[in-house]
Amino acid sequence: MAVPGVIKRCYTFVGGGSSKFWTIESAGKFVFVTFGKIGSRGATQAKSFKTQTEAGRFVVDKITEKTSKGYTQVASSDYPGASDEILLSAVGSGSGSSGSAPAATPAAPSAGSEDCGPNSRGVRNLDL
Repeated sequence: MAVPGVIKRCYTFVGGGSSKFWTIESAGKFVFVTFGKIGSRGATQAKSFKTQTEAGRFVVDKITEKTSKGYTQVASSDYPGASDEILLSAVGSGSGSSGSAPAATPAAPSAGSEDCGPNSRGVRNLDL
């Protein structure tokens, strides 16, 4: 299901032995990045900003970074992103929220996990 108020862009990179996807979604002042091997559920990370403008700048910068590395944009419905529950939480939090990214219910995938599976779609804060 598409969540109203969420902008989603998906990119893939296939080459040099790699076959991976990268999805970025923005909902107000929250940004969610999901990435992984094509065919996997991937891992989702979240970042919150003070303003929607800052979040927008971050999205543009990250897209520019990925496309300069050879990623190409693909249909957004082809690759996973943050769960609808997390996105709805972000959209519903509005500008009066405390500024923390919405929490995920399941635990975050372990480091190095390639296929996180449908029951381990946690969200981690971006370490930038």
